[in-house]
Amino acid sequence: MSSFSPSIRRLRDLVAIVRVAAVESGREPSAIEITAEAARTDADRATQLELGVGRVVINAPNVDTHAMFDALGSPLDQARATPA
Repeated sequence: MSSFSPSIRRLRDLVAIVRVAAVESGREPSAIEITAEAARTDADRATQLELGVGRVVINAPNVDTHAMFDALGSPLDQARATPA
C-alpha cells in the first residue's frame, strides 16, 4: 500500500502529480491512498472529498495529556460531520 499526505493549500496540484506518476509507473491512481491535514472550512472538506482523500490528520493541540480528549472534541466532531 502507498500513502501520500499533502498540505491542503497544494492538495489539488499535488494529487494530480501523484496520479500522473502512478499511471506512468503502471499503477492504478485510485489505489494511492491520500491523507491530508484536517480541513478547516467546508470548501476544503468538499475539495478533499472531490479528490478522494481517505484519511485526515488532526494535529494535537498543545495541552496536558489529561485534557487532550476535550481539546480534540471540536476537530473530531467536524471530521465526523463530513459525509462519506
